[in-house]
Amino acid sequence: MKNGNKVTILFDGDCRLCNGSVRFIAKRDHKDRFTFIPLKSLDANDLITKYRMYLNEIDSVAVLINNKLLTHSTAVLTVARYLSGFWPLLYGLIIIPKFIRDFVYKYIARRRHKWFNVMK
Repeated sequence: MKNGNKVTILFDGDCRLCNGSVRFIAKRDHKDRFTFIPLKSLDANDLITKYRMYLNEIDSVAVLINNKLLTHSTAVLTVARYLSGFWPLLYGLIIIPKFIRDFVYKYIARRRHKWFNVMK
């Protein structure tokens, strides 16, 4: 992270897993590195348009860091990298080939509403 820039997390605000993850991250963000934007907001739409992404490319979370929009498993591992405690050790999983990491990520993302129930 360059010059103390914020890490912006775009997340599915209708998903209990995603909202729980936001609370988990915020609780461990001792250096105030993260900002959070729900995917269904105008701010998220502006960022997605700017970075030429489509909502169907973002299953549940995307991360904007150093003017680069990260998705899928890379986004999740990047968040872990900047948490306090032992969580940055999870970033070591980045050595697993992306197609394998993303397969696992997409498997969970497709089922998250069924497993964790949509917030009403």
